[in-house]
Amino acid sequence: MQLSISRTLVVIYSAIAVVSFAAIGMASTWIQERSVTTIAAAESRRNAELIFQNLYSVMRKGWSKAEITDLVGRMNDAIPDIRVSVYRSQQVADSFGEIEGDRVVRSTDQDIAAAMALGQDRLITLGDTLRYIYPVTVSAECQECHVGAKIGSVNGVIDIRFPISRLRVPLEFTLGTITWVFTAVIAIIFVLVLVKVRYLVARPITNLARHIDGIVVSGDLSRRVTGRSYQWLSEVGSLAHNFNRLMEDLESSRAALVEQSITDPLTGLANRRRFSEALAAEVVRSQRYGHPFGLIMLDLDGFKPINDRHGHAAGDMVLSAVAEALTANVRVNDLAARLGGDEFVVLLPETGPEGIKALCDKLTHAIHALRVTTATAELSVGVSLGAALFPDQGRSAGELLARADAAMYADKGRHKSRGF
Repeated sequence: MQLSISRTLVVIYSAIAVVSFAAIGMASTWIQERSVTTIAAAESRRNAELIFQNLYSVMRKGWSKAEITDLVGRMNDAIPDIRVSVYRSQQVADSFGEIEGDRVVRSTDQDIAAAMALGQDRLITLGDTLRYIYPVTVSAECQECHVGAKIGSVNGVIDIRFPISRLRVPLEFTLGTITWVFTAVIAIIFVLVLVKVRYLVARPITNLARHIDGIVVSGDLSRRVTGRSYQWLSEVGSLAHNFNRLMEDLESSRAALVEQSITDPLTGLANRRRFSEALAAEVVRSQRYGHPFGLIMLDLDGFKPINDRHGHAAGDMVLSAVAEALTANVRVNDLAARLGGDEFVVLLPETGPEGIKALCDKLTHAIHALRVTTATAELSVGVSLGAALFPDQGRSAGELLARADAAMYADKGRHKSRGF
């Protein structure tokens, strides 16, 4: 199954659109996941630092372990969807006492143990929950209370857990809006580009194809490709220009072939085919409008001896001279033709008996006066004529030709030049 240019463009652009939208969707998902991770880490670090500052301020006031635990509990109550836990390191527990459960967590929770051992924060995804472990390291200020602790060592960790939806929902809304807007813009651009490409490329080529189909159906080679749609792109314009040149060449070639098919190659007069078509058309026209027309048939006298004695080249020269004499003496609307050999005929539209007789006399005189000079002789011929008048002497082309032919041979028998 062959596709049109327009459908091919639609298929190609649709495929590009599908791939583009899929890429946009994948990129959006990837950006969303990366953004969730990045934002979660930043927000968790910020919250952990705020929590640490609160804890640090109350620890400097000399709060007890119970008061600190109560503060952490109030933080959890204030923000229900966020769970905050604080765990002491072993060195703090040794100096200030153990908090219930811290020892178990340090020994069983690998993430807590790793954060305390390495002093690096950790962001962990647990299903729909994000966990951020923030190590609290010893600074110079901390050494006022934590005597003997090394700067940079871990005093404990702040463990924050919160649902991913807390970040994902607003992020999905923002990215979703951006994605849909971007997708809509891309879709609009695709449609506009497709329409423009179809207008600039597909439509001119489609119109050219239809134009060619019209020429094939009608056979009219004079039709040319025109229109502004062929002027936008140089390639399309060149295609239209070259097509028009091709049509001009074809039209000229066909006209030349037609001319050759209806023209006698030796004399340049109309041939039998052209004469037959013109005679049939003149019969119809005369019947419609009631105009008479005449027919004169001519046969050269003394032509065969010229061919026999001087050759066909000399005979061709005589025939060409007779053709020139006919052309010079008939009217513009008359048709002179060579039927074959040394037989000629003249068709005289809208001509009565007087006009026919006058032309017979004129042609007889012109042909008798011809002198054709060759290398060996000066040649001349006579002529026998026969005429017929439509519709008085024939109401069809066949009857008219038969009447003129009979008159011509009668004239040849009498060696006279008049057929009336």
